[in-house]
Amino acid sequence: ALIFVPIFFFFFLFGGLPLEIFCVLIACIAAWEFYRMTHVSLSMSIIGYIFTLLFAALTVGWLPASFHAVILSASLLSVCGAVVILENPSGEVLKTIGYVMFGALYAGTLLPILAALRDLPKDGLGVSFLALFCTWASDTAAYFVGHAVGKRKLAPTVSPGKTIEGACGGVIASIAMGFFIAHLFHLPIQTVPLFFLTAFAAIFGIIGDLAESFFKR
Repeated sequence: ALIFVPIFFFFFLFGGLPLEIFCVLIACIAAWEFYRMTHVSLSMSIIGYIFTLLFAALTVGWLPASFHAVILSASLLSVCGAVVILENPSGEVLKTIGYVMFGALYAGTLLPILAALRDLPKDGLGVSFLALFCTWASDTAAYFVGHAVGKRKLAPTVSPGKTIEGACGGVIASIAMGFFIAHLFHLPIQTVPLFFLTAFAAIFGIIGDLAESFFKR
């Protein structure tokens, strides 16, 4: 983290092609980590890497609009199904396909979309800061609030360390950070939409953490 964060912010502040390339590379590393964690076979992982690159390229705007995500998803499903059936006709086909699809979509869009937000012609820096810092505020607050006052488990069978109190603290922190960033960058977002946007961002972040914990188990 001590090496990654300064490098990321260097590219993040300048935006453009360097940030896009950096985010696509990190997306590939995230896909590798996910497929290693879910024990996906090498051949299926290679398919996942290819589609991770395609999803990432689509997200940052390297591919034309005709390469729609629905087409890529359908192609990914078809290729994965064919390979799994050939490799192991009696295996858990749908489960493996699900891992590959989720990994490609998750890794290929999550960080690259931050580069796409940064490249917005108007308020790109502010909007990308909003997405980034609301996520960090939510994770940080959830950790400290959960350790300080957390008693009721959020999902004990999936992630025993997460608590309802920590989750609530994360949502509140995300909302507070969202209003701060919006004020700092004078973002043209009204109060009610901003409230729900930042709250849902924290909630989906928590769901993402639980999903990652589920795969690790």
